[in-house]
Amino acid sequence: MAKRQNYGVTFVPCNLSAEDKKAFLTWNKKESFPVETLISDMLSKGMKLSISFDEENSTHIVSTTCKNNSSPNHNLCVVSRHADIALAVALAWYKIVEVLPDNWAAFTEEADWG
Repeated sequence: MAKRQNYGVTFVPCNLSAEDKKAFLTWNKKESFPVETLISDMLSKGMKLSISFDEENSTHIVSTTCKNNSSPNHNLCVVSRHADIALAVALAWYKIVEVLPDNWAAFTEEADWG
């Protein structure tokens, strides 16, 4: 995991393989959560969201940082990217509820995510 100095935030590596991306698209089609519901759910669970646009790669970036002081994931951040902003937000939620373990710190670069 990469830790940014002066911010106290540690970025959790969670990159999906091509097969995992297909699984996400299937999950997203089945669940079809409205973006505002996903954002509301993340905020109510103590997450801080930052959404930006990467012009060079024409993609939206959603950084999700746990700000819940009592969580083992406090100050851990997961980043998701997609050209479609709704899919970028859904991907952030998918990583949290479907991919990462309850304790994100246990998820290391050795995990086989391609």
